[in-house]
Amino acid sequence: KYFKDSKKNGCVALTDFSLSNFEIEKIKKYLDNKFLHFSHVVPKSKYKTNSFFLAKNLSQQASYSLEDILKCEELLKILTNRQIIGLASEYFECTPTIGELNLYWTFPKIEDNYENFSVRRYHRDVEDYKMLKFFINLTDTKKGDGGLKYIKESHNNNFLKKNLLNKKIDFNENDIINSNGILNGLYNISELIEENFKDLETEFYSKKGSLFAVDHYGLHKAVQAKKPRLVMWITFHLSQFTGRQAYLNENFKIQKRVPHSLLKNYIENNPINAFIYKSLINFES
Repeated sequence: KYFKDSKKNGCVALTDFSLSNFEIEKIKKYLDNKFLHFSHVVPKSKYKTNSFFLAKNLSQQASYSLEDILKCEELLKILTNRQIIGLASEYFECTPTIGELNLYWTFPKIEDNYENFSVRRYHRDVEDYKMLKFFINLTDTKKGDGGLKYIKESHNNNFLKKNLLNKKIDFNENDIINSNGILNGLYNISELIEENFKDLETEFYSKKGSLFAVDHYGLHKAVQAKKPRLVMWITFHLSQFTGRQAYLNENFKIQKRVPHSLLKNYIENNPINAFIYKSLINFES
């Protein structure tokens, strides 16, 4: 069912996946004294603190290091979950690789009400030929509060042109063509999408512990959180492109991969695992 829905719509909620409150509390307790880096991803951060109070008051977002994520047993269980790996493999029809793993907080600020951030406008992610991103909520989200909106079926290449023509809506064809060559393209016609695709819009939100997956080529946007939100994402890539390479291209300092020796009790050293986790784990250590 998940494979069928994800292929058809480009997005799916995995309704039989759920972390218990006990597991989530263990995760949060583990994170208590860990450094928070002032950005939604560590490579783009210039400052860090192990004070949650300071991070919450001084930054809009704060993320945890790759090493801290991988040393948490409960988070490792998610990363190695057979249902997640299986769906990504079926979706790509081959063994995928994890390009990026991230765990971060969003801290609402007054200025959020006056700034229309790019991620809160409909866009595509086009860093790779195909990507599938899993989101695991570790705090509660509600409608209009910290979720993600997605236009169903928009992961198909001809979606926009076909539907705009069918709806007899005027559009600049160059915007459609050029968007595929622009990183995080299509911000310039977000309003057009907002106005004309409500019938295909779905919003992912739920109690903490839930999981959903989206093809990030499909049109999507973040829904601003109204209270602190903690979420983990796992991005699977089809090609050799990885999140590490993207940061190198932008001259950001990348995080060191975690030695396999620290994770050998959880992840076996074999060729398939070495391919899936190659951006996260150094299997040669």
